[in-house]
Amino acid sequence: MFRLFILGGAAFLLAGCQSAPSVAGSYRVEVGNGTEVVEVGKLALKDDGSFQMNSGQTNMSGTWRQSGDRVTFEAGGSAAQMLSTKEFKAVGNQLKPIVEGKELTHWRFTRE
Repeated sequence: MFRLFILGGAAFLLAGCQSAPSVAGSYRVEVGNGTEVVEVGKLALKDDGSFQMNSGQTNMSGTWRQSGDRVTFEAGGSAAQMLSTKEFKAVGNQLKPIVEGKELTHWRFTRE
């Protein structure tokens, strides 16, 4: 009985240590006001840690990393100035921007 208890406890601890699912994939860049959502671009998060984003005339690339439900972007060169929001929270099939610790609601990335 004691062995069963130890094995069950170990399984519970290992299950709790699993990392969050990877956010790598293709996303729509969406802007919305709560009632209407408009797609304004595309984002590709590659498995190698690089990203590409296209929105209208703007093209941007750089790197991304994930820690739990947080995703951080880094862009180089002139793109660094255009990437004003660098931290996002993974919620379901969306990446929601975080600015000064608060989740923004007027735009997001939604997985395709």
